[in-house]
Amino acid sequence: MRKWLLAAAAAAVLVAPVAASADPMILKFSHVVAEKTPKGQAALKFKEAAERLLPGKVKVEVYPNSQLFGDAKEMEALALGDVHFISTSLSKFDKFTKKVQVYDLPFLFDDVAAVDRFQASKNGQELLKSMVGKNFLGLAYWHNGLKQISAKKPLIKPDDAKGLKFRIQQSDILAAQFQQLGANPQKLAFSEVYQALQVGTVDGQENTWSNIFSQKFNEVQTDITESNHGVIDYMVLVNNKWWTGLPKDVQAGLTKAMAEATATNNEIANQLNEDAKKKIQASKTSKIHQLTAAQRQEWVKAMKPVWAKFEKEIGKDLIEAAINGMLQSLDPHSSYLNEDSFRDMQVQTRGEFGGLGIEVTMEQGLVRVVSPIDETPAARAGLEAGDFITHLDGESVLGLTLSDAVDRMRGRVGSDIELTIRREGAEPFDVTVTRDVVRIRSVRSRVEGKVGYIRVTTFNEQTMDGVESSMASLREELGNEMIGLVLDLRRNPGGLLDQAVKVSDAFLDQGEIVSTRGRDPDAAQRFNATKGDLAEGLPIVVLINGGSASASEIVAGALQDHKRAVVMGTESFGKGSVQTIMPISGHGALRLTTAKYYTPSGRSIQLTSITPDIIVEQAKVEIEERTQRVRERDLRNALSNEGVEETPKDAVEEETDEVSETTDVADYQLARALDLLKGIATFSVRATN
Repeated sequence: MRKWLLAAAAAAVLVAPVAASADPMILKFSHVVAEKTPKGQAALKFKEAAERLLPGKVKVEVYPNSQLFGDAKEMEALALGDVHFISTSLSKFDKFTKKVQVYDLPFLFDDVAAVDRFQASKNGQELLKSMVGKNFLGLAYWHNGLKQISAKKPLIKPDDAKGLKFRIQQSDILAAQFQQLGANPQKLAFSEVYQALQVGTVDGQENTWSNIFSQKFNEVQTDITESNHGVIDYMVLVNNKWWTGLPKDVQAGLTKAMAEATATNNEIANQLNEDAKKKIQASKTSKIHQLTAAQRQEWVKAMKPVWAKFEKEIGKDLIEAAINGMLQSLDPHSSYLNEDSFRDMQVQTRGEFGGLGIEVTMEQGLVRVVSPIDETPAARAGLEAGDFITHLDGESVLGLTLSDAVDRMRGRVGSDIELTIRREGAEPFDVTVTRDVVRIRSVRSRVEGKVGYIRVTTFNEQTMDGVESSMASLREELGNEMIGLVLDLRRNPGGLLDQAVKVSDAFLDQGEIVSTRGRDPDAAQRFNATKGDLAEGLPIVVLINGGSASASEIVAGALQDHKRAVVMGTESFGKGSVQTIMPISGHGALRLTTAKYYTPSGRSIQLTSITPDIIVEQAKVEIEERTQRVRERDLRNALSNEGVEETPKDAVEEETDEVSETTDVADYQLARALDLLKGIATFSVRATN
C-alpha cells in the first residue's frame, strides 16, 4: 500500500511545476539496451521530437543501458514516480494483466503487417489500457521482431520438435507451446542462452533474426526455420496518474512525439531483422528453412490446443481480433469467422439469412459494396455496386475489420441502420436501411417474346437446380419457338465454386471451364465440361456489370472463351481468387485465399475483370409519345399490293402494343441483349432460306 501512495504523491509533485514554473519539466526515459539499438534510437527520437514540439516546456533525459534502473526495477520505479517513461518487454506484464499474453500465443500472427494491424485496431489500442487499474498506461508498441525457431536439426513438421529441449522466456504460454509439441521447455536468462546451446544444455531456442545474429546463436545451431510464430515486442509505459494530470497541450505534444519515435523504432527494427537474416544466409553457418503454406498450417493446427487453454485468461475477443489482423494482412478476402459468423455463412450458402443483403469487401479502410442482392433491403434502399460505406449509424468504419463492420450491419429484424455512402460523382449521403430476413431465390426466369431469360442472383447450393428448372419451364412455354437465351449475372457477387462450374457445364459440351492455381503446383485443379447443353446450341447473351464477381466471372469467362455466348454489359468486378473455408473445432473457421482461378484461355481476372464483347452502359430510355402518322395505305385511292392480303389498321396497332409490353424499356442492357438475339435469329432464318 505504501508504494501506491508514494506513486500518487510523486505524480502530484512532478505535475505541479508545469503550471507554477517557467522552467521546463524534466522527463526521464529509462531503458536497458544500448543507444545503437532500435529501442535506443527511438528513445533519442522521442527526446528530439518532444523538445521540438514543446519548446521550453519539457526536457527529456534518456538513460540507456540500465544507467538509471535495471530490468527488474523499471516497473517499480515507474510506479513510485522515479521515472516517467520505460519501454519493457510484453512478456513481463502477465502479473499485471493476462490479456497481453495474446502476443505469446504461437502462430497467431503471420507477419509484421499482421501485428501492426492488430496493434492499430480497437482491441490492440484497448490493450494499452489494460493495466490502468494498476496505474500503468501504455502509450505505444515498439517492435523487436517476430520469432524464428532454431535447433541442431531441421524443424519442418511439428513432430520434428518432439523430445528436444528449448530455451524459453518466463511465460506459461511459451512453456505450454513446447509441451504441446512433445518438447521440453527450459527457462533461462537471455545472457545464458549461447553457452547453453554450445554445450548442449538445450537443443534449440526461439528469437528474432536480429537477436539470433547479434548473439551468434547461428554459430551453434545448424538449422533455423523461418516460422514467424511469435512476437517479441515492447510497450512504452507511463504512470497513469501522472499522465492524466498533465496539461492537455503537453499530453498532445508528447503523444505526437511518441508516434514519431514509434515509427523510427519500427522502421529500424524491421530493417535490422532483414539485414540479420541476409547476414546469416551469407555466413552459411545455419541452413534457413522456409515453411510452405501447407506446412505452416500443420503448425497452426498443432498449436490450437494452446489457444484454447489460455482463451479464458486472454479473452476470446482479443484472440479473434488478432486472427483477423493476421488474415486481413494477407488480402481483402481472407478473414476469421467466429462461431456465429461461420454459422451465418453456412446458412447464407443455403439461401436464407438475416441482414441487409449486400456482398461487401474492405478497401482503403472503407467498406466497399461488391453488389446488393436482388429484392433485399440493400437493393430496395438503392445501394449500388462500387458504393463505399464510410459510417455506420454515424460512426466511422475506419479501424474496423471487415468482420467487425459486417457484425454491426447485422441486427434485429425490423431495426434500422443508417449508412453513410460515398458514391463516385456524388456528394456523400445517408440512407436508412431496415434489416430483414434475407431470403435468396438465386434463380428467376421469364419469357421475353421468343427469348428465354434467366436471372442468377447468387451461386448458392440451390443455383444449379434452379437453372435446370428454369430451362425446363422456358422450354415448356416456348417449345421450338425459343430463339435464344439471356443469362443475367449482373449484380451477382458470386458464391460457391462448384455451382459456377455446374452452371457453365450446363451450356457447354466439352473443354475446360476453369482452373485454380495456388502456391503449390501440385495442388492445381482443372474443371472440365461434360456432354450436354441445356440450351441445345441456341445463341446465348450473358449480361454482366461491375457487381458481377467471382463465380459470376467464372461462368462469363468460360462461355466467352469457348465462344458459346456473347458477353454484354460493362466490365465485371475483377475478383479472381478462391477462398477455402477451414473449420476450427470450437473456434469458427478460417476463410483463406488459397488460389487464383483462370478462364479456359489462361486469363487470370484478378484485378483485370471480364471485358464484355459488346460494351453497353446502362441507360434510361424514354419512348416518345405516339402520334398518329399517315402511311401510304392511309392515302385516298392508294394502289393495292396484288397477291398480298391487306392487314387491318387496328390489327397493326394491337401488334405494336403487344411488342412494347414484352420489352422492359427501363432495362436498356437487357433490351439490347434481346435485340441482338432477335437479330441473330432473323439473320439465321434468312441465311437458311
